[in-house]
Amino acid sequence: MLDIGYATMPRLLEHVAADRVDAVVVSHGHPDHCADLNPLLRGWAGYFGFSQLHELASLDGWTRRRLRCVAWVQWKTRGRRYKELRHLNVPEKAASAAVFSPKGPWRLSSSNALHRAFTNRSFKGLGLFSMETLAGA
Repeated sequence: MLDIGYATMPRLLEHVAADRVDAVVVSHGHPDHCADLNPLLRGWAGYFGFSQLHELASLDGWTRRRLRCVAWVQWKTRGRRYKELRHLNVPEKAASAAVFSPKGPWRLSSSNALHRAFTNRSFKGLGLFSMETLAGA
């Protein structure tokens, strides 16, 4: 599935079951992506929750890391990245270290700066569900 606009996921799920979707490409970071991912996360938690419950926590972490990576790539320039990190209350030193790091977006998505900018609590506030808690319910 490619994200072609707002609320693409609900429209897709009208035609295809959530457990039939095996890949999602998020092209830009918006709060609606959390809402669009939730039906898939629920479906995957329901489908895999019985047999692979121990893996769901790592999948939750991977999902959050991927969303951090998408935000980093979306910001594009050093100046914009620094400005956005500072806007999200990341200390100057951590923001500068991330902006001037030679690491790529995936490696940086697990950095201190991006974890401070996008905490697990902030993802929960955006409405991103946890597969681990969904499977346990």
